[in-house]
Formats: sequence, C-alpha cells, structure tokens
Amino acid sequence: MFQRVQRFAFLTAFCGCWSSYCIGQQADSRLEEISVLGERFDYSLANSPAPTLIYEKGFFQSFEPQTVGDMLKRVSGVAFTADIGEVDSPQLRGLGAQYTQVLINGERIPGSSGDRSALMDRIPAELIERIEIIRSPTPDLDSQGIGGTINLILKDGASLEGSAWRLGGLYYSDLDPTLKGTAAITHGVTNDSWSYFISANVQERLGPKTKTENVFDDDGSLIRTVIADDFRDSTDASVTAALTYKLGDAGEFGVRIAYIRSRIDEMEFIDEFDDAMELDSRGVERRQTDQDRWEFGMHYDRTLANDMGFHLSISASQFDDDSGELEADLEEGFELVNLQQFTLAEDLELQINVSLSWKFQTNHDIEVGLGASNEDRDSRQILLERDEDELVDETPGNGFYRVEETRIHAYIKDRWRLSGSATLEYGLRAEDTSLQQRGSDGKAQTSQFELNPSAHLFYQAGDFGEFRASVARTLRRPGFDEIIPFTNLDTPNEDQVTVGNPELQPEFAWGLDLGYTQRFQDNAGNLGFNFFYREIEDKIELSQIGDDLFTPENIGRGRTWGLELDFGLSLSFIGLPQVHMFANYTWMDSKIRDPFTNETRRFNLQPNYISNIDVFHNVSSLGLSHGFSLQNQGSVREWQADETKTVSYGANLEYFVEKRLGENLMLRLSLNNLLDARKREHGVVYGSLADLQAGTVEEVIFEQEQFEPVFLVTLRGTF
Repeated sequence: MFQRVQRFAFLTAFCGCWSSYCIGQQADSRLEEISVLGERFDYSLANSPAPTLIYEKGFFQSFEPQTVGDMLKRVSGVAFTADIGEVDSPQLRGLGAQYTQVLINGERIPGSSGDRSALMDRIPAELIERIEIIRSPTPDLDSQGIGGTINLILKDGASLEGSAWRLGGLYYSDLDPTLKGTAAITHGVTNDSWSYFISANVQERLGPKTKTENVFDDDGSLIRTVIADDFRDSTDASVTAALTYKLGDAGEFGVRIAYIRSRIDEMEFIDEFDDAMELDSRGVERRQTDQDRWEFGMHYDRTLANDMGFHLSISASQFDDDSGELEADLEEGFELVNLQQFTLAEDLELQINVSLSWKFQTNHDIEVGLGASNEDRDSRQILLERDEDELVDETPGNGFYRVEETRIHAYIKDRWRLSGSATLEYGLRAEDTSLQQRGSDGKAQTSQFELNPSAHLFYQAGDFGEFRASVARTLRRPGFDEIIPFTNLDTPNEDQVTVGNPELQPEFAWGLDLGYTQRFQDNAGNLGFNFFYREIEDKIELSQIGDDLFTPENIGRGRTWGLELDFGLSLSFIGLPQVHMFANYTWMDSKIRDPFTNETRRFNLQPNYISNIDVFHNVSSLGLSHGFSLQNQGSVREWQADETKTVSYGANLEYFVEKRLGENLMLRLSLNNLLDARKREHGVVYGSLADLQAGTVEEVIFEQEQFEPVFLVTLRGTF
C-alpha cells in the first residue's frame, strides 16, 4: 500500500513540476512536429443527429496500447469484469458483453466465443485508425447491441503517407523479471489515382497474477486456503493491406485484407492448504489457445446521375479456434493428469450490402439499402476425466454442434433538415433471421422477423450548444451456446449441468437517449451530458429446471438507465495552453426480478459507475510531452444459481513521457498499473436453491487477485 501511495505522490509531483516549469514558455514549431507521431487531442462528438463519440488513434497512442482492449479501457462507458489486468470483453454501459456489438468498418465480425462476444485483447491496436462509440443506432447498422455499438475503423492508404516503424520492449519486474518485445512497420502511398497501405505487427505480452482464496464455513472458521501464481504468455501477429482505386470524380473501388494470429499459453500453479495452513495438495492448470482470423472486404462507390450515390460492399470473415485445457496434481515431482479438454471452433461469415442515396427536394437526404449475411459455426469438444488409473472420455454426446444463421435485411432512412438549426434523422430496419442448429443432443430450427425503427433529433442551440434526442429499438440475439441443445458439465458450478434452450427468443429493447453538448470557444474543449434508458423485454437469465439442472430462459422484463458525462478542456484560460484534460464518467443502475429468489436486483456484472481521467502536457520548448491516465469502476454483483458474488476492482494508473529525437524519431516510456491494482471477490455459497431462498449459508469465500506493474519503452520513427 505504501509503495502505491509513493508512486501516486511521485507522479503528481512530477506533473506539477513540469507544469510550473512551462508557465510562460513560448510555443514553437516543435509542438507541431511532435504531433506527427503523438497527436493527442483527437476526441470529438460526431457531426450527426445520432449520438456518436469518435476517438482518433492519437487519443490513445501516447500510452502505447498493445491491443484494442487497452484502447477501450479509456473510452466513455466501457467496463471490463474479467481477471485483473485483462481487457478482453468490453461491456458498454456496464451491460454484459453480449449486449455490446462490435463492428469492423461498419460490418459484423464473428464472435470469439459461443456467446457472440468479441475478444478485444486479440486485435492489435496498431491496426486501428479510430474508434466510434455509437450510443444509439441508425437504420443502416445491425440492430444488435442494446448497450451500444463499438465500430473499429481500420487504417487504409489514405491514413498514412510514407513509412513508419515501431520497436518496443515490455518489462515485468515484480513476480518474474521478464522482457517481452513488440515491433511494427507500416507503409502507405497516396496519389491522384490510387492509394495503398500495408502493415505488419508482432507483439509479446505476459500477464503475471497472484491469487489468494480463503474459504470459511458459516461459523467463520477457516476451511482451506488456496494460493495460485498465474502466468499468461501471449504472442499476437498481424498483417493488413488495403488498396483503393479512384474512378475519376465519379467514385472509387477498394479492397482490404487482414490476418490476425494469437497464441496464448497460460499456466496456473495452485497450492491448497488446510485449516492449519499445512500443505494439502499441489496442482497445475494449463490453458493453450491458438486463434487465427482472416478478414476480407471490398467496396465500390459510384456517383450516378442527379447526384444519386451507389454503394456496394462484400466482406468475408473466418475465425478458427483451437484450445486445450489440462488439470493435473503435482505429486513427488511428476504430473498426474486429472482432466483434459479440447475445443475446436470454425466460424465463417459472408456479407453483402448495397445501398442507394439521393436528395429529395432540398432538405431531405434519403438512403435505402438491402443486404444479406450467412454465418456457419462448427464446434467440437473432447473431455477426458480421470477414473482411478486412466483417463475416460466424458464428452457429452459426440461433442459436436453446428449453427447456420442466415439474415436478410432492408432499411430506409431520411435525414430531414427541418431548419437551419434542427435536423431529424429517422428510418426503419427490417431483419429476417433464420437459424439452424444441430448438436449431439438434437437439432432445431427457428426464424424471426423484426421491424426496428429509430429516430434522432439534432438541434443547434446558439453557436456552441448541441441538443440530441434519440429513440431506437434494438435487440440481443441469444448466444449460440445458449440455444444449442448441448449438455455442458460443471456449469454454472461444479457438479451442475446446463443445457441449451432451442426455444430461446431474442431480447428486445426500446431505448431513449437525451444529450446536450456545450462546445467552448476557440476549439478549447467541450462538455457533454447524455441520459440513457433501456426497457428490455424477454430478458435472458439462467434458470433451474431440475436438481442441479439449469437452462437459459426468457424470464421477463428488465430496465437499465444512467447518466454519461464527457469532458475535454485546454487549460489555456489559466495560462496553461499546453495542458489538456479529458474525463468521462458514467453512472448506471438497473432492475430485474431474480429467477432464483424472486427478488428485485441489479443486472449481473454491471458496475454502478465507470470513470476515466486523462491529463496531457506538451513542453514544446523541450520537444517533450508527458501525462497520466486514471481508470476506475465500481463494484459488481453476480447472482449465479446457489452462489452470489461481490467483486471490486482497484484503480489503474498509467503514465507516459515521450521525447522527440530529431525530426523522425520519438522515444516513449509508458508505465501501466502503477497502483498495483487488485481484484477483491466476496462470495457466499449456499447448499441448495432452498438454502439460498432461506438465507442458509454453507461457505463464505474471500479472494484477492493482483496484477503487477508493466513498463514499456518504445522507439517510433518515420522514413
């Protein structure tokens, strides 16, 4: 604790010293030069009626994010509730990852798991040009995403002229001094006829964590203590390329391709002690993951007669996952394997979209579109468990299931300029989805037709004020693992079984957003508020249907609401024009009736707040910049069958300092997790559902998880 206070005090004093030194210094051209590789004021609200936040790559670059997850942890309203230090599945507005839609260049990508969620710690940050947070969708976007949509815009030929490279090293000091490397190179060319872009990136990461778990009985007596050291070793590599050919003044044609490869090897060494703290057993768990993702896309844009616009896009995405898990006892120096599990998954999605846009009279911009998509997902599971002296195949059924989802959509939208200060964008999206599923325990086929309207009003209040109001109908489709009639052992807890529910229906939500943004004069910053409300029908929750037998069901209605604050400001009004502050704060609440206790509670894993604050200081006279970022989120609750958990997360503090070395080089030091953030978990276990309803406690669990600081040195250059 004392070390954490020391680090924060040092950082505060250091920033203060630089700020004091710089008062009265005159800016020179080197500030513009340093911004070539480290522009950091690229945060704005999109100039559209729909509420959309835009974060350019420069907003993130100074802290040298390794993955998209590292970028998103500083974005407004995004929470992560995995292990400490891991930023994999983003939760917009604190809702589960299944409620957050992730797009690449406006198009869906196959989820990394059966719940349709995408893992952001597998996508390198070096691929990203900007991130858009779409709080309320327009008709041209897929209706999935009750919490909101994250749209990742990849770099292309127009985003870079020339060549750039990056070399870096990560140092992990506390648990096991280890060095990891990172490197990237990009090259782009743009002229009057065409542009192209190519990029290659490789990065290594280590996720060292320590875990301590103390288990007590209902009288408060210690039963056992578990101490674990967890080491996660990751290597990500990617290659991307894009080519755009301009068809004179009439349009353009473009293609892009991307390949991302992730290799993860995680080892967890576990020591279990009895109530007298005598060593009872030693074990090891190993999880290995090999993932490959291909992305291909092409687009054709053409201006037709009478200023009519034509757009055609075709894309294909393939995701392959080969994962294995092993659990073993360590007895007298050798491993005695108790469990092995292998999972293979292949996901291929094809999409085609076409649209026409034109002006009607002088104040209407109309767009109509039609599209289709097809997604095939095959998964196979093999489960081996020890029975006396041998491993026995315990795979449910034949361990195979297949899903094919076909969707056809059509939409129409109109942007109506009501006056010089007011614009209304409204429209309707129709989606017809058919789903065929087959597993070893059976097969099923479902179809669903949805009409999802939306409307967004924008009003310019004076020279600097903007008011927005949005209403939209969105949905959350069930995850593949929720609808496949497949038996999952030891889920949700040990010795319990969960089966898929082919009759599961999508969740639908009516959403309201009301926001106001005040921009400051001379582009000095902005202050924005947004209130959101979602009324969710057919909420999906796990329900008990027998003794230790569970299935997901539509349990009824739920509601969530909150207030979002976004703030950006230059401190020029107090004589510090080179100091910039950015902050965001999201307060959230929700209500649903629990299917086990029939009591009203919050949504699972939704924090009551998310906050971020960033401070950047440019010392242009020295060709130097530095700053810090502080991220925090409130505790979460999880209600799961016969167990309830309360989980709290420590704040994450990052710091960077960068120095320009001539015109083409930048040296940057980035420090992550300076406060030694901890995850603390308080769990209450009940013997049965009846004990849960009666409040009869069987065990109380206290768990603490700690992630160590990481230091990153990066050298960037252009040529």
